[in-house]
Amino acid sequence: LFSNIGISSIFDEVKAEYNFQQALIDLSITEHDIYSWLDDNSERRNIIAHTFSGIDDILDETILLTRLDSLKALCEGISQVLIGRCLKKVLVKDEMKILKVHDVINCNILCCELSIPKIQLGDFLLSENGAGEYRCSEIVEIRVYDTSVNHVVKACPTEVLDIAVRCSHKIKKTNNFYIISSSLLSNEIKKE
Repeated sequence: LFSNIGISSIFDEVKAEYNFQQALIDLSITEHDIYSWLDDNSERRNIIAHTFSGIDDILDETILLTRLDSLKALCEGISQVLIGRCLKKVLVKDEMKILKVHDVINCNILCCELSIPKIQLGDFLLSENGAGEYRCSEIVEIRVYDTSVNHVVKACPTEVLDIAVRCSHKIKKTNNFYIISSSLLSNEIKKE
């Protein structure tokens, strides 16, 4: 399927993606299971769409839910890889960098000084480890003075504003962090 649209190598990158590997462990399945289920689902779809006869072996609810969860993990892995490819083209600019990190709580909350003019829900937190590898996480919550907000705009460039940002993936305090505007990323994805 993916070789037909020119991205056959994407599975190699998806297989290495941390959240995809975690999903395989959580679901107690293998990569091979997902690939064979994709083929089986495609075959089932074709039988239903192109014949008047039904399928004799209907999947039970447990199997169907496991397949749906694995498909969700695969789609999220593909999304993460494609976003990473776009980010490599857009990044990394110093004006997007979080200069002062105070702490990381529960591996997904970054407490920091806001060093960019604005931030909003749906923007992305990009973390870079020491090896130059990037990981992108959607910002799902922003807190200022213990109040949840949808966006923050600094009154002036020199304003010191401490915020807490909760993101969708695990992060480490030792990483470098960048804020990527969702509109900037969206424009790059459209170009891709």
